[in-house]
Amino acid sequence: MNNLWRLCAILVMALFTALSGCAFPSGHVRPLYTPEPGTRSPMSTVPSSMISVEVEDERDLYVVNWLGDQKNNFGSVLRKVLSDNDPPTIVREALTAELLNNGHKIVDTEGGNSDAIVRVTLKRYWSDMAIHAFDVEMKGSLEADIVVLVGSDKRQLVSKPINGSYRESRQFAGDSAFESVLNGALHEFVRAFSRDPEIVDALRSAASRKEGVIGTGRKHTAAHQFSRGCCRRYLVFSAQVGWCQVRYSTHLWPSDVANLPAQERRISPGKI
Repeated sequence: MNNLWRLCAILVMALFTALSGCAFPSGHVRPLYTPEPGTRSPMSTVPSSMISVEVEDERDLYVVNWLGDQKNNFGSVLRKVLSDNDPPTIVREALTAELLNNGHKIVDTEGGNSDAIVRVTLKRYWSDMAIHAFDVEMKGSLEADIVVLVGSDKRQLVSKPINGSYRESRQFAGDSAFESVLNGALHEFVRAFSRDPEIVDALRSAASRKEGVIGTGRKHTAAHQFSRGCCRRYLVFSAQVGWCQVRYSTHLWPSDVANLPAQERRISPGKI
C-alpha cells in the first residue's frame, strides 16, 4: 500500500514538472468598473464641474497588458494573464464613470474648458496567486499617484498616492479568478479616490473658482465695484464680446448674485 502511494506521488510530481515546461496559451481578462446604480460617494458633494481625467503609465515598458501569472504548485509560471484592454484606459474609464455617476461632466484637457484636471500616474496593476493545501489565494493590487490641478492655470491643489487591493479564495485559479481580483482592486481604488477628503476638497476648491455669468453688455474692459450692506460685489466687463461677468468672494452667496436687482445686473459701460 505504501508503495502505491509512493508511486502516485511520483506520478503527480512528474505530471506537474512536465506541465511546467509546456507552453500554455495566455489567459485573457477584461477588468471593468461599473458604479452601483443609485449609489453616490462624497464626490457628489462637489458642485457639478467639468473635469478632465489624464492617465500616464509609469509601469515597466515590458509589462504593457500583462497583469499576472498563473502558476503551478511549485511556483513555476504556466502562462501569462493578459488584459484585452489597455490598463491606463481601464483606470481612466473607471474614474470617468465614477465622476459621471456623481453629477460631473468629463471634458478633454485640450479644449481648455475644464474646471479641474485629475492627473493619474499608474505605478502598478497586478494580480497574483498562492496555492495552499485546500484552496488558492488570489490577490489584486492597483497603485497610482493622483494630482488635482486647477483647469484654468494648472495650479496644483493636491498630490497623493491612492491604492486599491483585493483578496479572495478560490478552488481553481482560472481566467475568471484573475479578472475578479483585478476588478476588486480597481473597485477599491475608485472607492478610495472618491472618498478621499483631500481630493474631494481639491475638486471643490477648483469648482468654487468658476465665474458666474449674470448679464450682457457692449465689448468693454473695465471694472465696477459697488457695496450694498456688508457685502461687496465685483462686476467685470471682459474683453469677450457680449459677456458681462461677476466675480464674487466667498462672503457673497451665489443666491445673492442670482437675486441682484435688474439695475445692478445690467450695468452699461457708459455708467462705469
